[in-house]
Amino acid sequence: MKTIKISSIFRFALAGLLLGISLAWAQYEIPRSVFGSGGGITSNNEFQIVGTLGQPAIGEMSSVDNINLAGFWYIANFQPCTPGFFGDVSGDDVANSTDALIILSFDAGIPIPPIIIDRITKGFGDVNEDALTNSTDALIILSFDAGIPIPFPVGDPVCLPNGSSRSQGLSKKSAKAGEIITVSAMPTTKQIVQGMIIDIPVIINMSNSSEKLGSYTVKLEWNPNVLEFEKYSGGHTKGFENPVVNDAETAKGKIKIAHAYPFGSDGEVNILNLQFKVLGENGSSSSISMDFSAMAAAITFVDLLPNLQKDDMVMNLEVEDIPYDYDVVYYPNPFNPTTHIRFGLPEPSHVKIEVFNILGEKVTVLLDDNKAAGYHTIDFEGSNLASGTYLFRIQAGDYVDVKKLVLLR
Repeated sequence: MKTIKISSIFRFALAGLLLGISLAWAQYEIPRSVFGSGGGITSNNEFQIVGTLGQPAIGEMSSVDNINLAGFWYIANFQPCTPGFFGDVSGDDVANSTDALIILSFDAGIPIPPIIIDRITKGFGDVNEDALTNSTDALIILSFDAGIPIPFPVGDPVCLPNGSSRSQGLSKKSAKAGEIITVSAMPTTKQIVQGMIIDIPVIINMSNSSEKLGSYTVKLEWNPNVLEFEKYSGGHTKGFENPVVNDAETAKGKIKIAHAYPFGSDGEVNILNLQFKVLGENGSSSSISMDFSAMAAAITFVDLLPNLQKDDMVMNLEVEDIPYDYDVVYYPNPFNPTTHIRFGLPEPSHVKIEVFNILGEKVTVLLDDNKAAGYHTIDFEGSNLASGTYLFRIQAGDYVDVKKLVLLR
């Protein structure tokens, strides 16, 4: 074992001595006097020694010995490291919204400079230490920058090992069991025919969760031979208007989005709006799959992925002609606060849709107008209504139907 004995008078020369040490792992004896009786820090660009025995240390304080009553000598294992501040991936010695934006871009697959990739690889961006650097870390950094209390050491000085990440793969705290989160990516109109332009809002429904959506990362895929990507726009929900979007592969039917909002949102959160031109002929179809790799709650930072309902992660869209008969569907049900009523008309018709409470009292008239043949959608918004069961009645020509809706708060 190579040994270097350093007395207290060389305390300020330690950094210089360490410059000549091999970058490989080695063991060195360092006297207590180097740190002082209360502990301390000394470092250079490659090594950092922190504290006295029993205190947190970068480098492993492996043993202690008393030599000739001259003082305690620490045998420490040192590893080359890069100094900086936790959460600072840009290298400007500050953890703030710039770093959060870089992390969101990284998570969405947008190219970023190699020097920043190196800092992310070392672990400067993995502030919750779950062995990942993603939108959850961006949420935590944004919350720190906004002055929201966080249980993570963002902004703390660190010296992270070169060549490997500090991440330890800690277990994540999950949201309450049974609080189901659903997602949807359905066109605003159900009449999907060749040549038409369709709008598809992407919605994360937090209505049955006690948490607020704070961040997410999702990849969407579709069949580009059936749906031709036109454009996208940010969500309509406050705080989710400007996601980071990687649209480099939309011609291949792929798009990836990452976003973080420190104050979060509940209810139906519109995170993105897509627009496509329908290329497929009658009978062709395309699924829109959604693969969420991260989803976290604002304020509590709990992992929401375990609560995400996987069954609705693929939406299938079929190109079709004018319907052969009258029909009506509605979704979601139960709902809070909005449900969508879709009806198909085989011919032009006067359509009337009314909503009644369980006592038979009329609540509202959703529609009373002439409609062309095809598929149409209208929304029933119940934010001003009490929880309970409601009925809607649709009449189109000779067709009459009554359906039951359940509003849950």
